[in-house]
Amino acid sequence: MLIRSTSGNGRKFYDRRPQDSKGHAFGFTLTELLIVILIIFGLTTLLVPAVRSALDKAKQTTCVNNLKQLGTAFQLHSEAHDDRFPQAVNQTTSNWVHMVAARYAVAGKPPAWLGWSPGSQGGPGICNPTLLCPSDSKLPNGANVQSSFGANLNLNDSSLRVNTVANPTKTILIIDVADDRPVYLDESDSSKVADRHKKGADIVFVDGHTGWRNKNDIPPEFWQPFP
Repeated sequence: MLIRSTSGNGRKFYDRRPQDSKGHAFGFTLTELLIVILIIFGLTTLLVPAVRSALDKAKQTTCVNNLKQLGTAFQLHSEAHDDRFPQAVNQTTSNWVHMVAARYAVAGKPPAWLGWSPGSQGGPGICNPTLLCPSDSKLPNGANVQSSFGANLNLNDSSLRVNTVANPTKTILIIDVADDRPVYLDESDSSKVADRHKKGADIVFVDGHTGWRNKNDIPPEFWQPFP
């Protein structure tokens, strides 16, 4: 049954919506449905950036926590080695990742679980998640252990002790690195610093605290144990 109605301008039209047993129409008209769709679209447009921002923040929090764990592993190494930083024998096969992460089982994983050559302990592409930043878009691959973080090359000095660093609160220990993933870097490698987090990098300093800096605004003295 059609219900005849009168619009505001006096013109008559028929309401074609479904009706209940008493002849009352229910449901949405096409206009009402379009309005609802537009409202949902508007809310989605507002919510998506907020959700994306929350996800990015969560990833950065995980990145910072990973750096803190690696900083703790460095501290454990120095306590066991006469207050010295880990020294690289070979930057590819015997670097801070091997000496620190492999020795001190970061993130509760056994020391062996770092991802080595094919056919050994999981094969290529397997890596302790503590060595990675969740925002790092380039996944590990190949035979060597890889990390989203690089250590300060200026601390790779056998004569240097942790307690002799002039300003440990402003000396970089480990920092976010870009896709080519250098194991070590210094002030001359600013292009290799990552900008995954709001155009900047997460950092753990020699004293163990973490921070963030824009990749283009890292003072040269942050790399030097003796500014």
